[in-house]
Amino acid sequence: MIITPVTPHLNTFLIITLSKKMDGDTSNIKSLKFQMIVKLCLGCKFKSNFFDWCDACKLKHFKLNYDKSPSGNNEIDNRLKYYYSKSGLSEEFIEWISYEEFKDITHNVVNKETYSALWSKGCICDWNKDKFNWNRKIKKVALVNFEYNIIDFYRVLKEKEQYKLYGISKDPTSHSYILVFDDEVYNQNLCVKCQILSNFFYWCKSCKLNHFQLNYGEFPSGNDEIDNILKDHYYDFISPKELIEWIPYNEFRDIVLTADNKEIYNALWSKGCIYDWDEDKLSWIREVKKVTLVNFKCSINDFNIMVSYNLQYFLKLHLL
Repeated sequence: MIITPVTPHLNTFLIITLSKKMDGDTSNIKSLKFQMIVKLCLGCKFKSNFFDWCDACKLKHFKLNYDKSPSGNNEIDNRLKYYYSKSGLSEEFIEWISYEEFKDITHNVVNKETYSALWSKGCICDWNKDKFNWNRKIKKVALVNFEYNIIDFYRVLKEKEQYKLYGISKDPTSHSYILVFDDEVYNQNLCVKCQILSNFFYWCKSCKLNHFQLNYGEFPSGNDEIDNILKDHYYDFISPKELIEWIPYNEFRDIVLTADNKEIYNALWSKGCIYDWDEDKLSWIREVKKVTLVNFKCSINDFNIMVSYNLQYFLKLHLL
């Protein structure tokens, strides 16, 4: 790589890359390419890592890659620029993605409101210090039509990490905005109708069960009947106080046998009980709790009755 000043009085550099075979035969040099022209400030011009640059220089790089106003919507463009200049990791970026970068677009037969496609340019992997630009990887993505309004847009941004939101695009035919997610992660999580809803209790049954599996695994207890009861309860309950969870034994600390009963123990539940829903992280807020552990020897039917009784007691206490 050769870096030379364009003019002695400007903090401007041309990055020129020699493309040649690894065998060192210079006769096989294919081309000389001007990769980019970046006018870096005095503080950034000798820094090869993008994340060491100031916000102003990062935004110059943004303009080179995406243009000044790529989406044509000021609110969207400002958010894209914000993430580009303020993020400490490339995974936190939200890009503007040109629609022509999508290949092999197919209708999703499982979720009929989404499409799958191959993103030919690909998602950002890491920073290339030689080319002063991003290394990318071709990626299969989920395309979701998005009827833009500012409230829903900000809800989506809150959930971007959980569903690997890569960026935003626009259909040149319908002129509707498109959210671009990681295909595998997105289709394992929320459906189109639920992905803009930040409150767990508004989600559909299928999305709640996906969240159950995300938190506890598909078969947490190893007993089909118990697991089915836990799952039924997970999507039916209407308040965190009534939820019955599967709790791994290793979450209990300071287990002490009570003096009164040989089958009852006191312990500290290190992960803690659920007491609220975090709409930003799309996960439960927990509180470390002192609990009582009781050896439970009964039939599945008795267990189901106990779960139902707990729900009915809660409803009577709080609603009826």
